Amino acid sequence: MATRHVLFWFDVEDCTVPQSDDAAKRIAATLTAHGVRATMKLVGQKARVLRERVRYKAIDALAEHAIGFHSDMHGGRPQPAEYMAPLDRLDGQAEFERRERRGRTCRPARAGGQARAARGRLLGRGDRVARG
Repeated sequence: MATRHVLFWFDVEDCTVPQSDDAAKRIAATLTAHGVRATMKLVGQKARVLRERVRYKAIDALAEHAIGFHSDMHGGRPQPAEYMAPLDRLDGQAEFERRERRGRTCRPARAGGQARAARGRLLGRGDRVARG
């Protein structure tokens, strides 16, 4: 039988309710329990909220997976679709870039310990998230 590869990619972005922290933790933990790795595209604002809410179990569950940067500030209201709706394409792009200015661009995945350290820095916990 041929090997099949499946990509699991989850947006982790809702900052408005603590229940979303639990949902992200449950999804990540369930996948880990079944030996499945996913890519968790994490909004910077959500990472900061997890740290502020002291949700280290959720952070640790997410850290078992690849962490991808998914913009900085679109986890709350107004959502990009809301503030861009009245704008034309170029003005909408400019407004998105203005609101995301403090964010970072995506970078290629790193190998081994560098990837774990990068996840730790993203979540504000240094190398404590590192796994063997």
